[in-house]
Amino acid sequence: MSWPCHTSEEARGLVTWLRSLERALLLGLSLSLLAACSRTQPPAQVAVVAEFVDAAARGSYESAYRITTPSYQREVSFEQFRQALSVSVFLGEAKGFRATAIRKERRAYVIEGMLRSGGEVPCTAVVERVDGRWYLSDLRAPAEQLLPLGR
Repeated sequence: MSWPCHTSEEARGLVTWLRSLERALLLGLSLSLLAACSRTQPPAQVAVVAEFVDAAARGSYESAYRITTPSYQREVSFEQFRQALSVSVFLGEAKGFRATAIRKERRAYVIEGMLRSGGEVPCTAVVERVDGRWYLSDLRAPAEQLLPLGR
């Protein structure tokens, strides 16, 4: 059996090439692992929507209300909010939220997703950052304004 290299210079070149290949493969593997880990962790914006849906489904209206933006809370009283959520068919029977698409618009994130409620209901949430914290500012399904409006 003979080596593909005939001189020590060729051998060093082959070793250098193999080391470069090894580094490239390790870098690729590391990046793949990082990407996989980031996909398994829901972004904070999605977690806000899921937390709201969970609180509303449990009937924990105070917790759900605290997740809404301060400007929303100035426009919609807790009592208006509680009354509207208590009759919401989708939120009352919700079993969770699954994001399908996220896009950034100005200072907010628009999250398209599925509200699991018997079947899956498409919905759109808007999450905004206020004073370093994420809040829900809107939640809609095709047949229902899930986050009640004031007045």
